[in-house]
Amino acid sequence: MKIAYHWLLQYLPLGKAGWPHILEAEEIAQILTSVGLEVEQLTEFSSIPGALEGLVVGEVEAVWKHPDADKLQLTRVKISDNRSLQIVCGAPNVAVGQKVVVALPGTTLHPLKGEPFQLKTTKIRGQLSEGMLCAADEIGLAEDHSGILVLDATAKPGSPLSHYIPVFQDRVFEIGLTPNRMDAMSHIGVARDICAYVNHHHRLQGTLQWPSIHTFPNTGLAPSPIQIEIVDPDACLRYAGLLIEDVQVGPSPAWLQAALESIGIKPINNVVDITNYVLHECGQPLHAFNADAIIGNCVRIRKAQPGEHLLTLDGKDRSLYPTDLMICDAQQPMCIAGVFGGVASGIQENTRRVFLESAVFHPASIRQTSLQHGLRTEAALRFEKGVDISRVLFALKRAALLIRELAGGQIRYQLVDLYPHPPAPRQIRLTKHYLFSLSGKNYPQQAVENLLEDLEFELISANEQEWIWQVPPFKHDVKQPADLVEEIMRIDGLDQIPIPSKMHFSPAHHRFRDRENLQEKLSDYLVAKGFSEIYTNSISNSQLYTPYPQENIVHLLNHLNAELDVLRPSMLENGLACVAFNQHHRNEQIAFFEFGKTYHQTGIGEYAEQEFLSIWLAGDHHPQWWAPAPSNSPPSWFFLKTIVDNICRMAGISLLEFSEQASHPRLNPCLGLHMQGEPLGILGAVDTQTGHLFDMQLPVYYAELAWHKLVQAQANTRVQYQEIIPYPVVRRDISFLIDREIPYAHIHMTIASAKVPYLIDWRLIDLFESAKLEAGKKSCTLSLFFQHPERTLTEKDVDQSLQQMIQTLEQQLHIRLRQGNNP
Repeated sequence: MKIAYHWLLQYLPLGKAGWPHILEAEEIAQILTSVGLEVEQLTEFSSIPGALEGLVVGEVEAVWKHPDADKLQLTRVKISDNRSLQIVCGAPNVAVGQKVVVALPGTTLHPLKGEPFQLKTTKIRGQLSEGMLCAADEIGLAEDHSGILVLDATAKPGSPLSHYIPVFQDRVFEIGLTPNRMDAMSHIGVARDICAYVNHHHRLQGTLQWPSIHTFPNTGLAPSPIQIEIVDPDACLRYAGLLIEDVQVGPSPAWLQAALESIGIKPINNVVDITNYVLHECGQPLHAFNADAIIGNCVRIRKAQPGEHLLTLDGKDRSLYPTDLMICDAQQPMCIAGVFGGVASGIQENTRRVFLESAVFHPASIRQTSLQHGLRTEAALRFEKGVDISRVLFALKRAALLIRELAGGQIRYQLVDLYPHPPAPRQIRLTKHYLFSLSGKNYPQQAVENLLEDLEFELISANEQEWIWQVPPFKHDVKQPADLVEEIMRIDGLDQIPIPSKMHFSPAHHRFRDRENLQEKLSDYLVAKGFSEIYTNSISNSQLYTPYPQENIVHLLNHLNAELDVLRPSMLENGLACVAFNQHHRNEQIAFFEFGKTYHQTGIGEYAEQEFLSIWLAGDHHPQWWAPAPSNSPPSWFFLKTIVDNICRMAGISLLEFSEQASHPRLNPCLGLHMQGEPLGILGAVDTQTGHLFDMQLPVYYAELAWHKLVQAQANTRVQYQEIIPYPVVRRDISFLIDREIPYAHIHMTIASAKVPYLIDWRLIDLFESAKLEAGKKSCTLSLFFQHPERTLTEKDVDQSLQQMIQTLEQQLHIRLRQGNNP
């Protein structure tokens, strides 16, 4: 947001009630930043680029032809009583006796077209040129380049050009306004905070200087011939209108144009410029209609009807939505309420009767319409954040008086003000104990009262323990005592909070931090394994999710970007975009993980969120070096399976089950992960079609785990500590034949459920399949590890345990030991 320095000063009590006669721009910038209106930049503004610096009046004393150029002439130009310059000029209209604009060497010119450049003394076709005679476009005045600019004959040679052509200069604050500070979206709103700050810190009593509207006629006016009807009072909270006649539409005066240009607004005409000026002065949006275009002398505020269109001021014929609030006449829409005007009812050069609107519309209605039509106007931005409903009439009268002053308008009719449901003022109880406990500072009672009253809070009652404050209608963000404390602290200054020499606190112990602790533990593990954590946007492109059930996808109604229109139903796709991006930038070792949510529509108006830990793996993770690597193949999904298995063990899931029955629209093959029969996640490889869609180099592997189940498993796991067993571990290897269709997971679960004495671990060390084996069989070799916690195992102990395990496998999985085993 932009605030002009000299414009702002109009509303401060400078020179009154002990106030200084001037506040420098740098001092104001410090104040604004201190009170929460951070000044991001302080820039210079000039109504004419370059502010005509270095340009003086000259008088042409002589003109003669350039000896070496047909289209150039030599001139002698007087710039003071005792100094003349020789200047080469190509303008056809230069003549002796003219008063002209001279740019001296060293001057930087700012032409309307092209970049600024610095003038130097030079030779043109062999002739010395000690300056430049300027055309209007060369100094930023106008687009005329037909010849040099000729000044009035009374201009004195050597005088600065700015003495004859007015230049408006100012300094502009660019403020990074937070969304809750709509009360500061105007010059008066900013001045209010400055006034409160200076009064509080210098113990002064200056008051905010509101523009006077006492000359507005309140008597002797005829009833308005234009009738107003609010059809939808829920969307239109207040509507006021005034008919002004005998208006002369034309250019605004230079001061008004310069004020608007200083904050980046292009002047249009005096009537429209006045509405924009008042908007940025007090924050109340206004709209001016051509009263002769209002059919039936009726203004009706209603929702758009099916099939209605409106040709808006940007030349677009817009189809209207049933939720759009419209300003209509007796037959058709004239304007999108609070957002954008229509061409048919707009102010034209021949407009003589103006109907001026000042209104307040419901923020939700304006925001929805603004986003649906892609119209983020100044008025819409203010309405959707909430404006001061009590200043509707002030803004209307202020603009009407300016139209009377600058456009000759006549106020002959009464204004119409419809206010269907005035809200009850909001009151907040603030205790002194709460103020101290939240701020850490003891504020004097009178200082608090003066400060809040300067911010236009009204004191309802006060005693030794508390205050009752009435919140002004423009403070939409002040809803509870903490907000009042914030107002006090930001004006007093957060740097004014005293820091005691001793601080006492009790360390907090949180019992229920399972989620955070587990996330930190798993993140540390994955990072140690070479993974990088990523954060992707939960808002994504619907085109990425065409394989998913469309009825379950959550679509955004008011998306700001056409490519970000849904909440992601899967974590996979956004991560694949990161994988593709890194592959395209020659990062070939890719290992990502992310904790995130997916979103699903479970019914009409019903939605669900699910949290996942997702992992992506691609590329060759074996570094190249002079010695041969143990394996030159990229990591397979068996490597990712190991990562997933370790994650589950760290979460307290000792037995992870795998199922080939799982499916995913973008993974092939795909394994289902289960915990005690319940689905836990999936593990798989990205299919070829998806690889082409993301322009990726395959293989890419993916796994996702239901986060809430990991957390639940961790919460149900008790960590037990035991002494390290000092007795030796005995190893036995066995090889056996088993049906080819039986996965190793079944073998693993069978051994785990058998509870074989002394068996502490087992591993699959060899898997062999060959046509030489019995048809339909495969060979598995297991390493088994036995250990007794209190003594050294005997050969008999190990043999008995081994026989028990073999019998279990024979009975349940029908294995057959291969020759050479010696159990």
